[in-house]
Order: sequence, then structure tokens, then C-alpha cells
Amino acid sequence: MDIKKLFAFLFVALVGLAPACAADVKFAITDVDYDDPVAPGSVMPVTVTLENTDLSKDFEEITVKAWLEDSDGLVGDKYKTEVTQVHQDGEKDVKFNLAIPKDLEEDTYTLKVEAKGQWESSSADITVKWTSEVEVEQEDDSVAITDFQLSSESLTAGDSVDVAVAVLNNGKSDEENVKVRAFIGGAETSVTIPVLQEGQEQNVYMTLQLPKNLDAGIQTVKAQAYNSLVSASASHDVTVEAVKIQKQTQATVTQQFSVYTIPAGKSSVFSLQVTNNDANPKTYSFSVGGTQDWASNVRVDSSTATLGAGESAAVQVHLIPTESGEHSFALFIKDGATTIATQIIKVNVTGAATSGNTGSTAGLLIIAVIVLLAVFAYYRGAQEGGNGKKRETLYY
Repeated sequence: MDIKKLFAFLFVALVGLAPACAADVKFAITDVDYDDPVAPGSVMPVTVTLENTDLSKDFEEITVKAWLEDSDGLVGDKYKTEVTQVHQDGEKDVKFNLAIPKDLEEDTYTLKVEAKGQWESSSADITVKWTSEVEVEQEDDSVAITDFQLSSESLTAGDSVDVAVAVLNNGKSDEENVKVRAFIGGAETSVTIPVLQEGQEQNVYMTLQLPKNLDAGIQTVKAQAYNSLVSASASHDVTVEAVKIQKQTQATVTQQFSVYTIPAGKSSVFSLQVTNNDANPKTYSFSVGGTQDWASNVRVDSSTATLGAGESAAVQVHLIPTESGEHSFALFIKDGATTIATQIIKVNVTGAATSGNTGSTAGLLIIAVIVLLAVFAYYRGAQEGGNGKKRETLYY
């Protein structure tokens, strides 16, 4: 035990616990061992030593609790365990692993421990307490995944699942090029955050395509946020059913999306993945419509993509909402002069209306949009003698 902990224990024993221990000094918390300092997002091991110095009676039905507090009260969770008894003239160690909240600010906090139980053949509760200080110190470089959600926990192999990952910079430095990825069974999707500022939390939305050969049963989707200096991970279990073979339809299939909520005046990015399922290389072009009344700084990056057979590319729509309320815009995908798919994306813009170009100081919100398989069949009769039939398949 270090000097600080020793003095803290003596102070509590002599002052803070005097009323509680006066009548039952034979049962006490004699030591609490813990890491100090600790970092946000870490796990702090705590070992509590209970001692019964009575030579004839056991101390029984003991509940031991440990938690952190600040000036406003409880910080994080309160941890509890049950102990059957501490035998006469004996002691027992009770171990906890206290999770330090990932977003906890650097400061001094209070570690509190409480043990409540009864003497053998008695019904009177007796409580003893212990208190000391813990320093929480931020690391120079650190990120944490504070939330990880999936749109569904029951899936079929080959399905797509929407993924939401909240990434927090809980270190002392800005982090550049933080890659956020979700993966399962060899399949992966990712988005890179160019700059995640100190103390900033950013939500990233992606869509993950499950492999068609994924085994049925309980599988784990994992998320990771990292760059060359930091790394954080999280996981989420899903129930996977065997792939279902469906007859392909020669029609455009459009998925109806819920409304995405984005803040006014902040740059938003909608990420679209396009896959060329044709046997030949194709060049696609992309454009946006329907934003002129409620958004500024609209652009598509990039506006064209040349894809080999089976290749994929990410296309991003950038915009800054200037008018609050519900709006929508259309993303058009063309093969040459022919529009082969149109996706309507609905948004709910929150906050006060802005005058326009405020994106230079706004945070970046990245939203990934994936549409169901769209199969487009068309004829080039006039251009190919009226007999050629060509089919395009897009994932986006």
C-alpha cells in the first residue's frame, strides 16, 4: 500500500468510520488495493480485504459494494458481490473490476467501498465503510468505441446489415486518419475520419454485406477504430441463418429508408458503395438533384467511376444543410446517357437555419447508404440493331 492510500485508510478508520465501527470493531475493511492513476476507458482492479477478529463468532451474509463518485454523485456503475461469511479470527479478499467510463474527464474522484452483514445468530445489520481518492488521467493518444449498434440481430447469410459506431477521442491529442471498420467472416466495410479532435465524439454509419458462405448459428460482428497510434474495439453477436436462394428479378428494386437526422450547418457525407456485377468493365457517372432549396456546397466525390468486373467503389455525396425540417434528395446513377438507378434519400435537418457556407468549422457526419440489389434490364435496339439485350446489376 502506498503512502497516500495508507493515510487515507488511517483517516477513514479514525474519523469517517468511527461511528460505524465503535460498536463492532471486530469486523472491518482492513485494506483496499487498487490501481492509481487510471485512464478513461480502462478497467481498475480492486481488492477489498475483510477481517473478522472475533474469536467465537462468524460474520455472515455480507454484501460488498464498490463505486466511484464525484461532487455530483455516482460515476459509472456500482459493483456488488455477495460473501457467505468471514470465519471467526479470519479474513477474506473480495475482488472487483471497476470499469472507468470512457468519457470520464481528467480529475480526482472518490473510491467508496461498503460491506454490510450480520454476526452469527443475529439479525442486526452492521455496515462498515472505506473511502479514498483516485486520480483519472487522460492518455496522450486514445480513442474509444462508446456505442456499437446493428440494425438487426437476426440475419441470413448474404444479407446486408446497417452498422452504427460511435467513436470518442478520449485522449489529449487530436487524432488523424482514424479508420473505423466493421467486419465478419472475411467481409469488411470501413470509413476513415480525417481528423477526430480531442474530446470529440463522432457517429459513423456503414453497411456490411455478410458473406453468402457464412456458417449458420451465432456469429460475431466486430468493430475497430484505429490509426498508427491508437486502437479500440467492440463486438456484437448476431444469429445467422443459412443463405436463401431467390429468383432474380429483372426490375429496379428500391429500398425504403428511415429518415436520417443531420444537424443544420454541419457538413454531412453520405457514402455509397457501387459494385459492377457485369462481366465487362463499366464506367458509371453520378449526380445529385433536389437539394437546391435546403442545402449548399453539394458535390459528388467522385462523379465517375470505372469498375472492372466484380469491382466496387465508394461514392460520397457531400452537402451542408441550411434549412431545418424534413427534406430529400436523389442520387442518379448512369451508364452512358442511360439512368440505370435512382435512389431517394430522406433527411431530417435539426437546429436553426444557416446562411449557407458554414462547413469550414462544422464537424463531419458520415452516413453510409446501401441500397438493395438493383437489377436493370434494357435494350439497345436502335444502337445495336434491335437484338442486343444487356443487363446491369448494381449494389449500392
